[in-house]
Amino acid sequence: MNLPFIGLTNTVFAVEDVIDTINVGERPYAIAYNPDNKNIYVANIDDNSVSVIRSSDNEVIDTINVGDDPTGIAYNPDNKNIYVSNTGSYSVSVIRSSDNEVIDTISLNDNPFEIAYNPDNNNMYVLVVDPRYNAFSVIRSSDNEVIDTKSVGGFPRGIAYNPDNKNMYVATSADNAIYIISSDNEVIDKVFLRNSPTAIAYNPDNKNMYISNFGSNTISVISSDNEVIDTINVGDTPRGIAYNPDNKNIYVAVDRDNTVSVIRSSDNEVIDTINVGDTPRGIAYNPDNAHIYVVNLLGNTVSVIGELPPPTADAGPDQTVESGDTVQLDGSGSSDPRNETLTYQWTQTGGPQVTLSDSTSVNPTFTAPQHSSQIDYTFELVVTNENGIKSDPNMVTISVFPASPPTADAGPDQTVESGDTVQLDGSGSSDPRNETLTYQWTQTGGPGVMLDDSSSATPSFTTPDTNNQEQLVFELVVMDEQGIASEPDSVVITVNPENEPPPFSGIFGSGNNINIQVQENSGNNVGGQSGDDNMYSDSPILQDQSTEQNSSVVS
Repeated sequence: MNLPFIGLTNTVFAVEDVIDTINVGERPYAIAYNPDNKNIYVANIDDNSVSVIRSSDNEVIDTINVGDDPTGIAYNPDNKNIYVSNTGSYSVSVIRSSDNEVIDTISLNDNPFEIAYNPDNNNMYVLVVDPRYNAFSVIRSSDNEVIDTKSVGGFPRGIAYNPDNKNMYVATSADNAIYIISSDNEVIDKVFLRNSPTAIAYNPDNKNMYISNFGSNTISVISSDNEVIDTINVGDTPRGIAYNPDNKNIYVAVDRDNTVSVIRSSDNEVIDTINVGDTPRGIAYNPDNAHIYVVNLLGNTVSVIGELPPPTADAGPDQTVESGDTVQLDGSGSSDPRNETLTYQWTQTGGPQVTLSDSTSVNPTFTAPQHSSQIDYTFELVVTNENGIKSDPNMVTISVFPASPPTADAGPDQTVESGDTVQLDGSGSSDPRNETLTYQWTQTGGPGVMLDDSSSATPSFTTPDTNNQEQLVFELVVMDEQGIASEPDSVVITVNPENEPPPFSGIFGSGNNINIQVQENSGNNVGGQSGDDNMYSDSPILQDQSTEQNSSVVS
């Protein structure tokens, strides 16, 4: 029965991990994506610089000097510039996207911290942190003028825009609250949370705000009507937070665990924990390559999180074999990008059906069936890693040809005499697969004889009595374990008549003369026999004297 092609369903569940690590400046703290040039911008506190990372290859292509201790960074789509808050110099640097030049520096009265864009009024909002004065300042995009400053709770650390209600949300860690600010810069609501809220991200999938609370190791979920609807436990000291529209999950940088927690939007479950660099802080999504970028404060690096490719199935090279061969499939070349343990599944997709020794083994075997012509067998291999991610199938073709027959060797020709015992010898016969052979001898010429065992490798027989030379011919055919027979091979046994002494007629003579008369035989001399007179004498007299010729008696 020929098998039809079997399509395999390849259900792949994405698994993410760090796929790249980028060296940047000293103590990177904040990060933002610039859609105008598709680059990532990283604020480095100790270098007073901004590193520019090209999305296509994650290379640092520029380093921009800004003010002292840059701690916040954001893109302004209204003027296509990058804004950097410099805590140590009480300023905001404005970087032009087209050439990464600082085109403006905006002075503030106190320490600016985080910064965000408000698309409702096209202004930039900067959090100002000072033990005496905690506020947010509003910068007009058109001319980079500070147009408003309003106080909020103690130590404002995180800010984000909610497009669902068009309000700005400010996290204040000192009084454990979220301040909701309208587009006209008024505080319109306040939500109290657990210890030390520090960063905020909007989730458009469920229209909720997600706030990391570094003092309680939790994430608070606030609905658009400003109700706390869920609290999610994560690792030790959560910091930066970002939404990934590609998979609709929330990513949280967990500072002291050196990890990123992944939260599924549909049920707010933590579905993954990814190891990153030392002390992760800022985090951002890059829509150009669908990766998450995480700055590692003490590692001076940026970790790039992306989907790992699935494992790769390798069904081994195509093979050419013969009927009766044991075929071993080979999936040992399969691999996984995280070197996880793989499981194997082989499926026959073509050729007459065979039975694999173990379809879940890396090296299953089967016996190639008998065929009178070439038959191709095809098999597919799918491997699965520990996370349940399946590979694409990989196929191997096994071409089965008719088996080479064994070779019969009936042994060398022999010359014997009548009455001899002769042993035929087929032990030189062979099989290309070294299979056990069976033997069959058949006499094809000469007087018939009886073999003691015509199925033996070395049968024997007794040669018949004969007065003339005879030739006995025997043919040997061998067969292997698959029932494949050899071509016949023949051996010739030449049988000569037995070499007997000539018969004698009598003994005559007296005294010193003793004469033996023999019948005429072959004409050969025997002892003192005369070749002409067929006479043999043991008499020393006759042996020394001339003999008298007599056709019948010598005296």
